[in-house]
Amino acid sequence: MINKQILFYALIIFITSCVSNQGLYLNLTDNKTSLSYLHDTEKKDLDPFISIGVNVKSDSLIFQEKAKVNKISGWCVPLLFINIWDAQKECMMGQEMIKENVGEFIKGSIEEDFRRSGLVKVDSLISPEYNLLLTLEEIKAVGPYRSQGFAYMILIAYGFSFSDVAGPAKSELKLRYKLTKGDQVILKDDVAIEGYTKQLSRYYKSTSDLQLNYGVSMVESLGINIKKASEKVVEEVNSYLTLTAEKFNN
Repeated sequence: MINKQILFYALIIFITSCVSNQGLYLNLTDNKTSLSYLHDTEKKDLDPFISIGVNVKSDSLIFQEKAKVNKISGWCVPLLFINIWDAQKECMMGQEMIKENVGEFIKGSIEEDFRRSGLVKVDSLISPEYNLLLTLEEIKAVGPYRSQGFAYMILIAYGFSFSDVAGPAKSELKLRYKLTKGDQVILKDDVAIEGYTKQLSRYYKSTSDLQLNYGVSMVESLGINIKKASEKVVEEVNSYLTLTAEKFNN
């Protein structure tokens, strides 16, 4: 009987350790995930006559290097024959979870969308006719992680049941852009994109796999935000430049 009790409490310690802040953090950051996505805007084979340079400015404080796991709430009721627990965490994505530097990736994405549009030539090495300055104002992905369950032992019978749920996490990207010609600002706008991951439950081999996939989904959600923001910026700038060229020709 004593051995059964020892096994029971060892089991409790093992299960609850799976949702410790440190354990969850290590699984979220176990593998770096790429922001890469499929560029599916129409690729036009034109002879661009307008040159543009793209630059990105960001404050190092807007996106943290380290991921974070914070305890929101949690309790455990250790009774004589049954233990019940419920723990909820808040998970925050960090640069260390991502393969690419986020600022450089956004710059490259916008340059690629400009090239695909065929309307402008991207050139940052010489003095382009136009300059596009992107200021990153907010980059984040935050979401909940909850673990709850119970374990029991009655005479020679013992067992446990627990459930882990991750998400949905909310990803946000906010940037401001200015299109200049010489010293004159000719176009500017604020762009805000947000998205959500799917809620993941414990249909994985282990909670470690669940937590790892939760981190991957956060990064992928940010990648989708970057795609939408990039396409929006390029569409607005191209529309303005096309309209300006038409007025000039007329």
